[in-house]
Amino acid sequence: MMMGWTMAKSKRVNTLPGFEMVKDYYTVDDSGRVYGTKGEMKSFWQRSRKYPYQAFRFQTKDGGKITKRRDRLVALAWVDGRTDLRNEVDHINGIHSDDRPENLRWSTHKENSDWLVLRHMRDGWHYVPSELEGQIQWAFM
Repeated sequence: MMMGWTMAKSKRVNTLPGFEMVKDYYTVDDSGRVYGTKGEMKSFWQRSRKYPYQAFRFQTKDGGKITKRRDRLVALAWVDGRTDLRNEVDHINGIHSDDRPENLRWSTHKENSDWLVLRHMRDGWHYVPSELEGQIQWAFM
């Protein structure tokens, strides 16, 4: 009897929305690991605005390459609730490297932005309204 070990569930990457062009030998498991023909793929850090995200580079069916973030890949495979409006991935605990399915949820752009504001307020950063519509300024208090 094996204790403390469970078989991860996996899904083919090219069956996920927005990944149809990816070759059919990639899989993602429910712990966020991505596998290709040579085993587990190594992710790299991609900077997106302020936060770095883990990403993977996939070969496409037409011979090209695309880069996709791990949080979105895991959410598409394992997190329910995505709609046309709720199509941004939010990290519930605010840690952008924690891509476990239980830490991800689908949100609107406004909800995701509001959570960011609340997290920064909690951590000592405060929102300072800008006179330019749609811009946010931050000040450390």
